[in-house]
Amino acid sequence: MTITDYITPTNYTARTDAVDRLTVHCVVGQLPAIQVAKMFTPERKASANYIIGKDGEIVRNVPEEFRAWTSGTGNKKGSNDMRAITIEVASDTSNPYAFNDKAYAALVELAADICKRRNKHLVYIADKNKALAYVPNENEILLTFHRWFQAVECPGQWFINKAPLFISDVNNKLKANEPDHLYRVQIGAFRNKDNAERVLLSAKEKGFTDAFIVDTIK
Repeated sequence: MTITDYITPTNYTARTDAVDRLTVHCVVGQLPAIQVAKMFTPERKASANYIIGKDGEIVRNVPEEFRAWTSGTGNKKGSNDMRAITIEVASDTSNPYAFNDKAYAALVELAADICKRRNKHLVYIADKNKALAYVPNENEILLTFHRWFQAVECPGQWFINKAPLFISDVNNKLKANEPDHLYRVQIGAFRNKDNAERVLLSAKEKGFTDAFIVDTIK
């Protein structure tokens, strides 16, 4: 995954809260990410932590340690933008504001990376009131929507309908990237080799045919 920086000079503030939310937005227009980033001028008073363009390219507009001005929830401690990493995604220009395959794939990859770096997974609650009342566990990031905070359609019905699959896609990607573990069980440690061999023979008689002795010299 390649991320290009185009950092806004003004449209961000320091976070007052730890990140425990992810908010996906739609950009109305199948646009390149850098073009959207350049639209977030000081006069526009808008920004996002990340922007995903029509070809799946990713631009970082506000570093994750800062609050982007994306969901209209302001500087108040506990507000959505204070708690969320926000991602603008290029979409169609009309309802249901669909993302294309490249943009969606990049969104899944980026969201998985955000979760992986925090040792968290995504959770989704469809009911707005229940979701906003929910306190995520230490290993959770809650998916939220712009429309829950302002009178907008963002992120569009396409992504609303796809949200359960998105959660599954991200969390499955996290599982696929987990390293395989091998856990070794040790029965005992013996100074006398004869004792070790008796225990080994007993283990094999009980069906543990892969049991073996390791000679460790202190």
